[in-house]
Amino acid sequence: MFLAFGALCALWEARNSSQGQVVDTAMVDGTATLMSLFCKLRGLGQWNEARGTNSLDGGAPWYGTDRASDDRYIAVGAIEEPFWQALMSGLEIVPHSLPPRSDRA
Repeated sequence: MFLAFGALCALWEARNSSQGQVVDTAMVDGTATLMSLFCKLRGLGQWNEARGTNSLDGGAPWYGTDRASDDRYIAVGAIEEPFWQALMSGLEIVPHSLPPRSDRA
């Protein structure tokens, strides 16, 4: 995200001034920004330290990873309702045959 923004800013400047630009981007800066969501969730009491108990680490039915028959892994993340419905349809599962999506048990 920071690299893309920096590159676009450099292109804008080059277009307007015909001068080149140096774009200095560090992955650690982007990581810190991405972590803000988890820090907020933790502060609200909605993120636990225990692995596999949170909505984005396998603790919810709409997001997880599974080992495939070739011993590689596949991640499924149907977080938003339309994607969940598409997943259920693709797997030929009748959504009403399952507990509510919000039921983590």
